[in-house]
Amino acid sequence: MGRAALERIREEGTTLPRSLAMRVAETMAWWTLENPLVFQPGDVVRRRSRLTAKEGDASDHPERVVREIVEARAKLLEQSGWPGRLPARLLPGRLMLLVPSFNLRDGAAWLASFEFYGEFDLPPCDLWVDLLPQVRIRIGDGDESAFLSWIPDEFIHLAQEGIDVNGDGSIDWVEALSPQIHEELRGYTQSRDIDSVQPNLFSTGWAARVSRRLPDDRR
Repeated sequence: MGRAALERIREEGTTLPRSLAMRVAETMAWWTLENPLVFQPGDVVRRRSRLTAKEGDASDHPERVVREIVEARAKLLEQSGWPGRLPARLLPGRLMLLVPSFNLRDGAAWLASFEFYGEFDLPPCDLWVDLLPQVRIRIGDGDESAFLSWIPDEFIHLAQEGIDVNGDGSIDWVEALSPQIHEELRGYTQSRDIDSVQPNLFSTGWAARVSRRLPDDRR
């Protein structure tokens, strides 16, 4: 099934736009393919990925940079044979928002999280789902653009460390920073099977084929 056909699939039980549901699935698929972050206690987070983004550019021009990352990731996934035919469960994790216009870029989250965040306090670009152009933020007046990121279970504690020391209110979990977006996302993220939202977006067969091609230290 091609990307154009996938974009036309209607989600069941969710009010999310089709494109955003696709981006969530792509982010999880990329995590399975690339295994881009490694953390050992006593060390900092190590990143190994084919995706790169300059944090300064991403902070100043988020729409352009996020679009470039999303498009590059989709192309690499397609080259790897994704999507496949068999449904698989959603990967465990949480959704986070970062509001670039609030971000002081002081590196507090970077230091507190053992460098899970970058020096400008952005989460890793591998985990960016998309840029939401208009988000009603609880602490602000009016709407703001915001990075939406998916944080895998094993990195939630490091992401929380950054949230706890962040004094500008630019980073938080979706439910805390924007209840409106949380309500829109909840039906999708609570679904246990991607097949119940968009059939055929993620494939156990695809993941197994990729795993066999990866070196042992990248599985």
